[in-house]
Amino acid sequence: MPPKTIVLEQVGVSGQSGTAVFQGDGDKTKITLSLVGKKFGSPQPSHIHLGKCPTPGAVKYPLNNVVNGKSETVVAVSIEDLFADLPLAVNVHESVEKSSVYTACGDLK
Repeated sequence: MPPKTIVLEQVGVSGQSGTAVFQGDGDKTKITLSLVGKKFGSPQPSHIHLGKCPTPGAVKYPLNNVVNGKSETVVAVSIEDLFADLPLAVNVHESVEKSSVYTACGDLK
């Protein structure tokens, strides 16, 4: 499967949006998050959640924290299996302390 890009839409008035690029490599998938707009001073947790934006459910795959607008993570699932397991959404949180505040979200399609 070729790489897939999903748009991460701003949530509320966070001032942050971006993209998530999924690139398959056998039984693994590299996920690169790139966020633009407002910068937050601390690392921002990010995850792939069950469900859809704007209110996704439980965490399915934790991703590395977004720092300075960037995050790169390799998950142990093929891109084909990942996109066959929908609905899923990428969600970025404001900070560890404010993990209930979402800044950007995008549905896998």
